[in-house]
Amino acid sequence: MQSTQYGISRMHTLKNSRPKVIVSLLMFLIAAEAFFIFSQYQKFVSTKENNRADWLGRPTLLNLDNAWILVYRKARFHSLDPQSSLHIRFSEDQGKTWTREDTFLNGRSIDGFPIIPHPSKENVSGIVDASEGELVKTPNGTLLLLVREEGTPHNGTYVWRSRDKGAHWEEEGKINSDNTLLMGGQVVNVGNDLYGTFWVDENADYDPPFRTTLYRSSDDGISWVHVSDVTLNGTGESALMYLGGSEFLTVMGDDSKGEKTYLRRSFDLGKTWGMLQDATSIFGALQRPKLQLFADEPNRLYLYGRNQLGEVDDYTVLYYSNDKGATWSNGFYLDTTSYADTGYATLAKREDGTFYMLSYGGNSEKAEIKEYSFTKNEFESP
Repeated sequence: MQSTQYGISRMHTLKNSRPKVIVSLLMFLIAAEAFFIFSQYQKFVSTKENNRADWLGRPTLLNLDNAWILVYRKARFHSLDPQSSLHIRFSEDQGKTWTREDTFLNGRSIDGFPIIPHPSKENVSGIVDASEGELVKTPNGTLLLLVREEGTPHNGTYVWRSRDKGAHWEEEGKINSDNTLLMGGQVVNVGNDLYGTFWVDENADYDPPFRTTLYRSSDDGISWVHVSDVTLNGTGESALMYLGGSEFLTVMGDDSKGEKTYLRRSFDLGKTWGMLQDATSIFGALQRPKLQLFADEPNRLYLYGRNQLGEVDDYTVLYYSNDKGATWSNGFYLDTTSYADTGYATLAKREDGTFYMLSYGGNSEKAEIKEYSFTKNEFESP
């Protein structure tokens, strides 16, 4: 366990429970089949705008067609930081330029940002961190940001809403007043409903086993009800994708050692789940996975996240599937440089077909957001 500057331990998002020896020969064989598509990147945030925050990362991007919205975390370090905050930017040219931090397209300051963690109500000496946000456009067209607040103990997941395309945000409170329910997954639209996967830490204390669970909202994200547990234990952060009909696909990392990747399907909108597939032989240890579909490629599914190879040897990796996740391409690394802390990424596509990804790279004390642009030809297998 790796201690923070406050003498507490990050069990989940800080890779503090990794084995100190190479996890297995299998992961290196998987890595040998990965391809580098390029090695250059651009810094997303300038040093001048950094405001002395040494750790920037965990970006989430939402494409609203006429504008892109980006939210990311800024803190003094990876670990729990009571001075952590979430910030927002906008782009009208598909990521080529961005507004200044917490500034709308018209140049005015965003009402509601930056977002800072709520004080711990269960423990006056507890530390709470603004750990990550998940952006989603609801069936009624409003914007939601689901914010995970980790801590000692955790503070649960808070919902923030914008009704004017991101110019103003209002807090709507904690989901179900539940400190153990943490947004460490994805939210998707299915008809008039929202479905989201969450990471559950039963005692809100970083002590495994954790589990992945599915919730539904039928009122545009105001209230959330439990649908099912995707797993009973052994998994944490997850990806969720709706594949049409009544089919869901989830991809999950394991909950403590960072050695396994799992897939699971549902054919009844998450009421029940099929066999839990150990996909480690395909992906190695894939952490903070995300799944994505694009309108111009309805039959191609993209998967990306952190490819964990060792204690300080990780990459942001991209896969694709043309058969709803039955088979997958080789992995493609976005950067020839490996990092001790990387891989929480977000992906978009420009009108010209160019892919745009934001990830971050660094270590537990310092990290920076990096932006990548690439074409399908640069990673597509013959």
